[in-house]
Amino acid sequence: LYIDDVAYSIPSSSVSPTVLTTAASSIALTTATLAGNITADGGALVTERGIVYSITSTNSNPIISGTGVTKDTNGTGTGVFSKSITGLASGTQYSFKAYAINSVGIGYGTVQTFTAVACTDPTIPTITATASTICEGANTTLDWGGADLNDATNWHIYTTNCGAGQIASQAGASL
Repeated sequence: LYIDDVAYSIPSSSVSPTVLTTAASSIALTTATLAGNITADGGALVTERGIVYSITSTNSNPIISGTGVTKDTNGTGTGVFSKSITGLASGTQYSFKAYAINSVGIGYGTVQTFTAVACTDPTIPTITATASTICEGANTTLDWGGADLNDATNWHIYTTNCGAGQIASQAGASL
């Protein structure tokens, strides 16, 4: 602003954007959906928005350019957005928050955490036969059991290893 050829600067009334971080959803072994909501632009155009995340044990309060932080952008402007994050380590806890950038600065939502689903080794069932020796053409019953059958609903019996020569398929715990 100029008055009588003298330059005056008028302070900006703009502030950093207002950001909310939404709880993680669709959490799986190596993926999760992370989301946010830019509720106000702070009086200046939001030129970038997205999610920052990190392994919690490395950085429990991720910010852009922070140690171990990944930034995943998701457009511009205000409103709700979500992003499917891939390449996560199963069984690992992550910290994340939504962010938005305008000409004044960066606004962050509150930090949230989630743990990617852990991959567990399957339980190998115990298999028993009614006959101790099974000869070609003879009949026997195979029973399998164990504390946890990995939610299996169908079993396939093969004559050799590596999946060659399937001879039977059965639902349940007996064939």
